[in-house]
Amino acid sequence: MGSLRLRTPPDVWELRLYMGRDANGRVHHKHTTFIGSKRAAERELARLSIEFESSALPTQNERTLWGAKTTFNDAILAWKQNGWQDLSPKTVSDYESLYRIHIRDKVGQTPIAKIGVFEIEAYFRSLSERGLGASGIRQVRAILHKAARLAGKWSGGVIPNPVSLVDLLKSSTKKSQVKSPALE
Repeated sequence: MGSLRLRTPPDVWELRLYMGRDANGRVHHKHTTFIGSKRAAERELARLSIEFESSALPTQNERTLWGAKTTFNDAILAWKQNGWQDLSPKTVSDYESLYRIHIRDKVGQTPIAKIGVFEIEAYFRSLSERGLGASGIRQVRAILHKAARLAGKWSGGVIPNPVSLVDLLKSSTKKSQVKSPALE
């Protein structure tokens, strides 16, 4: 999972190790300079690669991602990496926009296990008061529900899904009746 190139002859090598992609999809590499023979540089690159791979994959007991501290943001970002490919491009675009505007900096930072039905209903009410329509609130609920459900599945049932108990709010705006014009 890396490459090497000769920097300055005869024995200065640049070792480049692939570190993976970040949450935005950007590729990251680790660069190291090594002085020695090509064979020694190849061995050092192999050692660095093994060291990175063993530290990058924690054992199941060491994983704390899917536990009491897991936030909605954690679950949504994991879902984006493992499931949004199945959604239509329009749905992905809508979900991305709703996540960025209404979820990420608000309820997204809250641990799923520490939020209750009352707080989620209050959050939906605040979205309504800020002008988000019923369709938008329904989509926000769908995002939060799916993320919490997946986090519960990935945690082995440790994380509850409080969103499943929340009913959507009834519209408080009264619809005005349309009256036909009088003959006069």
